[in-house]
Amino acid sequence: MSSKQALSTQWAGAGFLAGAFSVALLVSLPAKAQTYKWKEVEPHFEVLRDAAYKTPSGADIKFTAIRFHLGYFRLKLASTQETLAAGRDVKDGIARFKVNGEPKAELLSYSLEGTLNHLKEKPTALAPAGWATNQRNPAQIALLRINGRTIYKPTSLPSFSAVLCLNDIDYYKDYDAIVPVVFTSNDITNLNPRAAKCKDAVQLGPRIVEEGGKRGITESELRTEKYQRVIFFVDDPLRDDKLPARSREAGRNGYILLTHNKVHLFDLQTMLLDKPIYAGGRAHWAVNLAGDDHTGLLINTPPEPELIENTLATVGSVLIVERRD
Repeated sequence: MSSKQALSTQWAGAGFLAGAFSVALLVSLPAKAQTYKWKEVEPHFEVLRDAAYKTPSGADIKFTAIRFHLGYFRLKLASTQETLAAGRDVKDGIARFKVNGEPKAELLSYSLEGTLNHLKEKPTALAPAGWATNQRNPAQIALLRINGRTIYKPTSLPSFSAVLCLNDIDYYKDYDAIVPVVFTSNDITNLNPRAAKCKDAVQLGPRIVEEGGKRGITESELRTEKYQRVIFFVDDPLRDDKLPARSREAGRNGYILLTHNKVHLFDLQTMLLDKPIYAGGRAHWAVNLAGDDHTGLLINTPPEPELIENTLATVGSVLIVERRD
């Protein structure tokens, strides 16, 4: 088996079978009404801890989620390899340096915790974004573009069927809010002008909910393996219509949700299309981030960072949530 075939098998086996699930075949019955109590831990940033959802078919989803107003928070990407190596001599995952003339060495952790420790500006939350090559090699498998610079090139592996653009600033020039969008991988490889101009982008997938709250996963996904998941999604918040349409206050909410148990994407889709989680809003779109044994979430709020699930797994890139000025 070639290395490319091995990678294809590895990532397809990780539950990211995007192509076969692009058009939904089944519309679930409405779920039994479920309510959630979000806790505001700082202005415009809320946490929903240890929540549960039961689908109409009886599937249980146990999860923790964060919600943040994209008029007041921004998204950023960080390459774990570049962040931890910045300004230091690194070889085989070991940084060597001197303190008061004495040689020192540090074994690097290309993880959420390792990234937080080496960021000068401490963000509010971090989640895994892109897959690393393996636990020892933090090089990302698929596209990673930060501030207009391509750090890793796109992959043609079908598992990586989506590209998350953190802020489509070229298309939404007059918005006073962060406007993330999801393209297909073909938009990048075929040089779709909007996708090509996105300065901060990461290749992942699949898309779970398509733009406008449409289903992106088919019932056939229920025949695949279950995995722990980390997903990013945005809502249509249905804010007071007296707000200026493109103002900061009218911005969407962004969410990062982590499951504590292994679940199907089809069942997650059912939950995301149910309105109670949005507290008055409704689904807009959702995309799958790196999960499985990479599943982790770090909430950096006082008094100590909250470490949820596996925050020490090696990941290729980190999705950062930080407060805007």
